[in-house]
Amino acid sequence: MQHFRSDVRAAFVQGVQADLFVVAGAGLFILGAQVLLNNFTAASYETEVRSTAVGSMLGIARLGAIAGPIVGGVLQQRFIGANGLFGAIALASIAGALFIVLARPSIRPVPDAAPATAASH
Repeated sequence: MQHFRSDVRAAFVQGVQADLFVVAGAGLFILGAQVLLNNFTAASYETEVRSTAVGSMLGIARLGAIAGPIVGGVLQQRFIGANGLFGAIALASIAGALFIVLARPSIRPVPDAAPATAASH
């Protein structure tokens, strides 16, 4: 805990407060987006395939979590500094947002119950 406090204190002394808050905010919104994607995926599929859809989405997300650090390391090696890495993150975020905006839920409306007839009363 002592190291954490000294690292945070050093960040404020070196003048990178804005970077610290931006990275913290990005982490907050990324975690929130993943929770929303679980609900979005569940609401986009019929009951019969809902668990398969959510499981597939989580599996693909896990592959991204595994490949992300590898791609990040390659980008930092190819491009000196973090500009290439942040550019790739920005492009992936924009692409993800566009896919969500353009996605259409595939659930059909539930048909209304048959109207009651005089004979059924």
